Amino acid sequence: LMISTIVTAVVGLTLKPFMDTLMQPVIVACFLLINGGILLFMGKVETEKDITEMKWHNAVLIGLAQGIGVFPGISRSGATISGGVLQKFRKDDMAEYAFILFIPATVGAVILSLDELTLVNSSEWLGYGLSFIFALMCTYLSLTLFLKVIRKKKLDYFAYYCFIVGLVVLIKELIF
Repeated sequence: LMISTIVTAVVGLTLKPFMDTLMQPVIVACFLLINGGILLFMGKVETEKDITEMKWHNAVLIGLAQGIGVFPGISRSGATISGGVLQKFRKDDMAEYAFILFIPATVGAVILSLDELTLVNSSEWLGYGLSFIFALMCTYLSLTLFLKVIRKKKLDYFAYYCFIVGLVVLIKELIF
């Protein structure tokens, strides 16, 4: 977990200066389409390795995969799980690994954003605090649901959702 976290932090810090550019709707739509493709492909990969067989180089690749999850439209947990599945680790083990790896990634992202909190008026702290708590609860529920979806081998549904949303946004941005 520590190796994956360090690698993710390096990728995230490297990409941080480009995030405003990456937030363009057309780019997000393209990443959603890529994400859908990754999820469909991951559903077809046969896995057999137990997580106890993980070596340092496996953790590096999983950390790189999670780092790719900072791209808007790419599922962080989907990318993390894919990084392990492509190395033949079992999907349910990788889902739990991604769930645990979420914690240091989120704490790191919050720490990197602390300088932005100085821009917040004291009258807005309650709203931001409640938003943070609500976002944390939604994230927990989403990850719990995602774990269930993975265990039931229904990732195709999320992939199709990514394709639909990605195509709708792409068509809207390119035509209208």
